[in-house]
Amino acid sequence: MPELFEAAEESEAEASPAVQTDATAVAIALDRARRRGKTPAGGGDEVDRFLSKQEGLIDDQRAHLHEQMAHMRLRHSLDRLRYITQASALVIGAIIVIGIGWMAFDASRANGVVIKPFSVSPDLARRGVTGEVVASQLLDKLTDITDRSQTSAASGKFGAGWGQNISLQIPETGVSLGEVDRWLRERFGHERNLTGEIVENPDGAITLSARLGAKALPPQNGAAADLPQLILRTAELLYRREQPMTYLEYLGHLPGRTDEFEDVAQEMIDSHDPVVRAFGQGGLGLAAMKRGDIATAQREFRAADAGNAGLAWPVADLAVIAQRQGRYEESLRLANRDLALSPHDPSDTPEARTASMLQAEQGKAFLLEDHGTALAKAMALSQGDNPGGLASRASLQAVVAVYRAMAHDELGAQAEADSFTPRGPVDAGLKAIDLMYITSARQDWASFLERFDAAEKLDPVDTDGYAFTALRARALAQLGRPADAQALIAPTPLDCLPCIVARAQVAEAVGRRAEADHWFAEASRMAPSIPTVSNSIRRRSLSRNRPCRFLEKVE
Repeated sequence: MPELFEAAEESEAEASPAVQTDATAVAIALDRARRRGKTPAGGGDEVDRFLSKQEGLIDDQRAHLHEQMAHMRLRHSLDRLRYITQASALVIGAIIVIGIGWMAFDASRANGVVIKPFSVSPDLARRGVTGEVVASQLLDKLTDITDRSQTSAASGKFGAGWGQNISLQIPETGVSLGEVDRWLRERFGHERNLTGEIVENPDGAITLSARLGAKALPPQNGAAADLPQLILRTAELLYRREQPMTYLEYLGHLPGRTDEFEDVAQEMIDSHDPVVRAFGQGGLGLAAMKRGDIATAQREFRAADAGNAGLAWPVADLAVIAQRQGRYEESLRLANRDLALSPHDPSDTPEARTASMLQAEQGKAFLLEDHGTALAKAMALSQGDNPGGLASRASLQAVVAVYRAMAHDELGAQAEADSFTPRGPVDAGLKAIDLMYITSARQDWASFLERFDAAEKLDPVDTDGYAFTALRARALAQLGRPADAQALIAPTPLDCLPCIVARAQVAEAVGRRAEADHWFAEASRMAPSIPTVSNSIRRRSLSRNRPCRFLEKVE
């Protein structure tokens, strides 16, 4: 409080001449009284009266000084309050400027679709079918499509074009932040408005028409009671046009719409966007896989990769096909390429990219028989939402059970698999395959064959592969049925690693050791990076109780 002290010093300086004058007067009065030799009597003594007046003057001066100090304190408090108010105004102004700047920046990146209230007839409005209700239901259907697709694709946004006024007002303007935001989006953004109307026809039916900007969607006709379906179909048509990648994933989750799935994928191939083209090519590959046409699926996935659009998932599907066909070295190479593409896949959301990387690392660890790493990746993957997957999120826990079994935690694996309740046909097939893998991991070959048959009935596509054939042949050989194993493995191709190993194991089971050695040597030559061969040779060597002839070549 330096101002107060300065003011006090000034007051003292002003008062000092008066004090000095009073002191002189007092001294003169006392001296005069002594010369007169008068004795003070009663209260009428001149000196006492003078001193009394001086005391009163001093009291008045002290009271005046106190008032001055109080005034100075008040003035200081008011000055401080003024400074605080001015600083607060500057801060609030800066926040408003920064906020509007951020809103302008955000508006410049807006590129979604804003749904405006539809025009409806007065009769429909009286029945509660207002324009806002129709637009709201359309937005709900669009949101439902996104949720059901479990989309992994990066997509734009759909938003409501009404009810966005925020009650907070900018001071002294009467303009709401919602109005400012809409004006900025219209001025700087790239959003398009979806408008439409519902018309009642003379026959009592209704026609729902919608247009995005200047482009009309196909009108939907039906009875008034069918309005929810008309709105759903309009939402699907809008998604098909604006977000074909997400719409393709949505169709993949719906039974009985395979033809439309392929039609949409074919449309995407004609797109000018290389990412959309590659996604459509991969969609045709998925459709081919679903009907069991593996050759066509491989061709479509390779075409998607050849477009150099940077999509990782067609490469991941190629890796899965190669693994099922027993081409482990090729599958390992594709898994490494998948790992390189996944962090930058332009068709994926950040969450989907993370999941893709975990899946690729899990698949690579499986090929290298690094079961601990595979289990860790499966557990990390189970914490996500399974974006883009056809199975439910809960099914990821069943995959963890498989890798627990491979890591020799058979009891934990079985308990985890048993606790998984399938939520649909895809989940049921996945659980059957997982149980099959668990029985093979603990080498319960009789149960494995039973599980294999059950899985094949539920999911004939995902159990169709030479790797599964080789595993079944190995089970038959272990159960003392070498003739059946030989008949099963004989037609398999010679580029299938587990098939070659199975040939060796079947030959070993019937005592044809020279033939077994030949097939083990061939497996070592064709897959030097895969531990399956060296592990099989070790088991063979232990059974013969002699050193491994081919381990040095493998290692």
